[in-house]
Amino acid sequence: MKWVSILVLLTSCLIEIGLLCGLFTNEWIKEKEYHLGIMRYCFDTIADTSCHKVTDILSDLKDWLDAVKFLSIVSCAWFGTVLLMVLPSLCYEKCTGSKAVVCTSIVISIWCGLQSAVVIIFITKIVGSLSTSASGFGWSLYVVIAVLGLSLIILITQMISGCCCQDGCCENRATVGVASGALQFRQPPDDTSVKVGENVLITVLVDNANKVSWFKGAVRVISYSTSHSEEFDKNKGVATLAITNARFQDDGEYTCTAEKYGISKTEQRKFRLHVLPVKPEFKQELVDKSVNIDDQLQLEAIVLQAESITWQHDGIDISHLKGKRKILFRHGKATLKICNATLNDAGEYICKAISKGATQNEVETTSICHVTVHDGNVTNKYKNSNINFHSLPTLNEH
Repeated sequence: MKWVSILVLLTSCLIEIGLLCGLFTNEWIKEKEYHLGIMRYCFDTIADTSCHKVTDILSDLKDWLDAVKFLSIVSCAWFGTVLLMVLPSLCYEKCTGSKAVVCTSIVISIWCGLQSAVVIIFITKIVGSLSTSASGFGWSLYVVIAVLGLSLIILITQMISGCCCQDGCCENRATVGVASGALQFRQPPDDTSVKVGENVLITVLVDNANKVSWFKGAVRVISYSTSHSEEFDKNKGVATLAITNARFQDDGEYTCTAEKYGISKTEQRKFRLHVLPVKPEFKQELVDKSVNIDDQLQLEAIVLQAESITWQHDGIDISHLKGKRKILFRHGKATLKICNATLNDAGEYICKAISKGATQNEVETTSICHVTVHDGNVTNKYKNSNINFHSLPTLNEH
C-alpha cells in the first residue's frame, strides 16, 4: 500500500475518532458549576458530580438538542460506513484517478454538510440560549470544529485536484495505480475467423493501461455469456478475450477498450469476428445406379453437419421441380426418388450439402453419381447412345 493510501486511512481514522468524541463526551460546554454535551448534563460540586439527560435539564431546547444528537449519529454512521467500504478497495487499482477524486469529494461534501449543521445549530441555538461565551467552550466542541475544518481542507484539496485532472495538468502526478506514459495499442486486435463450436483466443498488447475491456456493441461481452472470459496482465500489457464453443450469435463487430486512470483517457480498437459454419461431410456417398425403364430410381446419401441439400441433374437444379420426383432430407439422410424412370432420367446427379453461418458465410460439399437407364427390349441401350441400331444387318438380307 502506497503512502497516499496510508494517508487516507490515517486521516479517515482521525475524523471518525473526532466524531465519536463529540458524540459521547460531555465537554461541549465547560463552566465552573456544570459541563454538558449533546447527550448528558453534569453538575459539578465539591463532593461529587451528578449527570442527567441534557433534555431533562434543558427541556426548552429539547428539539434543538435532539436535532444535534440525530445529526451527530448520522454523521458518525455515514463516515464509518464509507470508511469500512473504502478499506478493502484502497488496495484495488480502480480507486485511483479522477473518478476516485469525484467520489471522495461527494462523500466528504455530504459529511461536511451534516457536521456543519451540528456545529451551527449548537452554537447559534444552544450556546446562545445559555449565554455562554467562547471561553466556556469545552474541548469536545473544539475537537468537532477541528475535525470539520480538516474535512473542509480535504474537500477543497480534492476539488482543486479534480479540476486539475480534468485539464490534464496532473497527468504525471504520483497517483496510486496510475500507469505512466502514453496509452497506446502496441498490437491491436485483428479480424478473426473461427468455426462454429471451436474455441478462439484474441490477444492484444497495450502500453500504460490500467484496465482493458471487451464489448460487442454497447454490451460488455462477459455480462451476457459465460463462454466469454477476459484477462489482463498489467505488468506485461497483455489482454486476452477467450471464447469457448463459438456460436453463430458470437459473429459480429467487437470493440477492445483500454483505459488509463487519473486522466480519464481511453483508447478503442474495433475488429470483426467471423463464426464460420462447419463444412458438411458425406458419411455415405452417392453410388452409381443402373435401372430399367419404368422402374423406380432411388438415390441416397448420408451427410453430417448440413442444414440443407440441393439436387442437380446434368447441371440443372431439380430441387424445386415437381412431378414424379420426390426429395427428402431427414436426420442427415438425403433421398431422391424417381418413379417410372425414363431414358431422360439417365445422366449425372449431384447432391450438394450446404451449411450457412450467421451472415453471408456459407460452405458446401458435393457427392456425384451416374445413372444408367436400360430399355427392356434392347440390351445395353443407353441414353444418347452413338450406336445406330438401324444399320445392323437383318436375317432377310442374308
